[in-house]
Parts: sequence; C-alpha cells; structure tokens
Amino acid sequence: MSTIDKQRITAIRKLEQLGYRFAGDDWIHSANDAAAIAPTITDELHAMLVKRARTISRPAPRVRTKSAS
Repeated sequence: MSTIDKQRITAIRKLEQLGYRFAGDDWIHSANDAAAIAPTITDELHAMLVKRARTISRPAPRVRTKSAS
C-alpha cells in the first residue's frame, strides 16, 4: 500500500471520528436534524485535504551542484 493510500485511510478515519459519513457524493455530518448537514464545511475540508495532498505529492526540487572542471 502506498503512502498516499495510508494518508487517505487516515483522513477518512478522522472524518468518521468527527461524526461525518460519506453519503451520495459528499461528506455529511451524521446528526438527527437536516440542518446539521454542512456541505460548505466539508467542501472547505476537502479543498484543504486536496491542497495538502498536492503539496505532498510534488517531487522535491532538484538542487544543482557545480561539477568539478
């Protein structure tokens, strides 16, 4: 299993610990009243996770060294 897969699993477990569940095509807060559904918050969380995943998945910049002539 790759590192990114492990990170995804960890993120899903954390969301579930926070009381969210995946239903349809979005994460929703599993509460009894419909007013507790907060797609705006989950959209922001998703955007933050995607941004972090992109940052992690970028290769490190190469450092140029002077070669001995």
